[in-house]
Amino acid sequence: MMGRLKSDQGQLFYEFHLGDAVPEDHLVRKIDAALDLSWLRSELAPHYSTMGRPSIDQELMIRMLVMGYVFAIRSERLICREVQVNLAYRWFCKLGIEDAIALRPIWLVVKALQLMRASLLPMPTSSARSKVRIGAGIVIPRGPAAR
Repeated sequence: MMGRLKSDQGQLFYEFHLGDAVPEDHLVRKIDAALDLSWLRSELAPHYSTMGRPSIDQELMIRMLVMGYVFAIRSERLICREVQVNLAYRWFCKLGIEDAIALRPIWLVVKALQLMRASLLPMPTSSARSKVRIGAGIVIPRGPAAR
């Protein structure tokens, strides 16, 4: 007799451990064992305000950047997409199965700050017209051609 999978009604509760879905010999487990970011919060704490909206988790951003570098994911949009669909990447980023990935706008800020440090963009000036607002309270200067 030919069998058939019963799928009349979805299960109400599931017991799922993300760590069980990632093989023991997967590269993300080896990187996670070597990567110690316990110092990060205490090091960056003086640069954040005590009031206002909470920031994006710095450890999550660094873990996503490391993952993009190691697995040669060149686009920020693809990094966010891969973290959304790949269970091993989710485990590495310390995300749960239902956590949303909404980091796309912050990548633009990070890139602009990197360009400013590399002197490819001018540093902020006191002139209000040379500034562009991105996100909540983050100010990035325009280049000379955009004025």
